[in-house]
Amino acid sequence: MTPGEARLNLAAALGDIEGASVHPGLPDRFTPPALVVEPADPWIDTTNESTPNTAAFRFKVRVIAGVGTPAGAESALDILLAATITALLDSPSQWSVETVSAPGVVTIGEAGFLSADITVSAPFPLA
Repeated sequence: MTPGEARLNLAAALGDIEGASVHPGLPDRFTPPALVVEPADPWIDTTNESTPNTAAFRFKVRVIAGVGTPAGAESALDILLAATITALLDSPSQWSVETVSAPGVVTIGEAGFLSADITVSAPFPLA
């Protein structure tokens, strides 16, 4: 599997989250709430010697809450984070949640949005 195929697989696993758009890469435009899939560092981990010819693809899912009051955005982010984690754990592609960052403000197009990053990984054959 290629990194691009892994990215699309992850976006598909997140595709059923109600009320949020899912972007497999940095979009030119978007309307929050949204999930944006970006490479994590390291992006491809091949150090698992127990399973030859496999790699763990690692991505960051940026969870971006909709516009609103600070308290409303916090509540919306909490709900969207929970839905995203549930979708990842229920995915047949074996996506694992590694870490979830503390919420912060991300600036996109001169507007600030409350967001948090979920770092995920999944094993895939390299061939």
